[in-house]
Amino acid sequence: MFELLKEIFRRMPSLAFMAILIRKEILQISKDRSVLAVVLIQPLVLVIIYGYAIRMDVKPIEAAVVCNYESRVQKTLADEFIGSPYFDTTVVGTLGEARDLFYSHKVNNIIALDPGFDDALAHGKAQIMIFQNGSEAQLAELSRGYINSVISAAASKLGAGQGGVSVVARNWFNESNTSSWFLLSGQYIAIITLVCSFLGSFVVAREWDRGTMESLAGTMTSALEIVLSKVMVYFILGFTGSMITLIFGQLLLHIPLRGSVPLLVLLIAVYSFEMICFGVLISALCKNQFLASEYAIIIGCLPTVLLSGMIFDLRGVAPAIRAIGNAIPPTYAVEAMRVLFLSGGDTQKVLLDTALQLVYALLFLFIAVCKVHKDCK
Repeated sequence: MFELLKEIFRRMPSLAFMAILIRKEILQISKDRSVLAVVLIQPLVLVIIYGYAIRMDVKPIEAAVVCNYESRVQKTLADEFIGSPYFDTTVVGTLGEARDLFYSHKVNNIIALDPGFDDALAHGKAQIMIFQNGSEAQLAELSRGYINSVISAAASKLGAGQGGVSVVARNWFNESNTSSWFLLSGQYIAIITLVCSFLGSFVVAREWDRGTMESLAGTMTSALEIVLSKVMVYFILGFTGSMITLIFGQLLLHIPLRGSVPLLVLLIAVYSFEMICFGVLISALCKNQFLASEYAIIIGCLPTVLLSGMIFDLRGVAPAIRAIGNAIPPTYAVEAMRVLFLSGGDTQKVLLDTALQLVYALLFLFIAVCKVHKDCK
């Protein structure tokens, strides 16, 4: 191992061929316009898709309210549902009418008062019947929260708070309760992962596909120079694509940025560098552009979306899956992004997560150099 390291880094102080190799990469990119499409167009399309198509807050939700407007209580409750932006409310006179709408899937929720609701309310024993479509469990759970919120608002207007005390709830860090704020602050990492790992996955495999790696191996060029020249050029492209993603996403969706902007740029730069190194490593291992690009998506993007806590909370999954999630770099990048965007605090945690990304990046770079050196011997 030590002999291998000594051989790999033997010409590191001079790096005599770096300028030539960098110029070669730039010329190749200038002749392959598809690279610019990946950097400039793909991030914009992904931001639009993630920003507008992936949401967990559903509104308005179809609901039927059984109400005859016979009392102030019924009128207040019905008006509260009608005026809520979270519901598309249909007011009906009987429970039978509401059930007809429910069975025909025109509404997903029924809110009905007991016949003696007013008297029960006066004695503190009032109940409201809620029927929900359980075939859509996530929607039912979301609807229940909305319904409870509207009923609480109506109860406050009626002066029905327990003991004369009303509870006022407020969300910190996501005061508008918008899922895109929570999702897209993490989805930025998914977009960067896809763009940068996809860019890096071509660079070494392309040399093998075109038969030019043997020519490079026949020169005095070291494996470190070959890999580093590619990483440097494609890091600039990847970082450019990452910043385009961030700027376009912010202009489009206005997600609050409460943390340090320089720290955010540092995190994005380090993570872009890491994913370029990861893509180059896959490229060196596969030696085939088609396979490398497929593995970059499968190994890079899918775990980022499914196992990093971006969408699914890792505390609720099986221990083995949670262990995998805690071992992959995107988990900590997502965590740092959410701190920077939504809460703005805990700078020490962000710096620690960024340092961890740099360690992973150097590890990927080191393995890629070793692999290229071994294959070129």
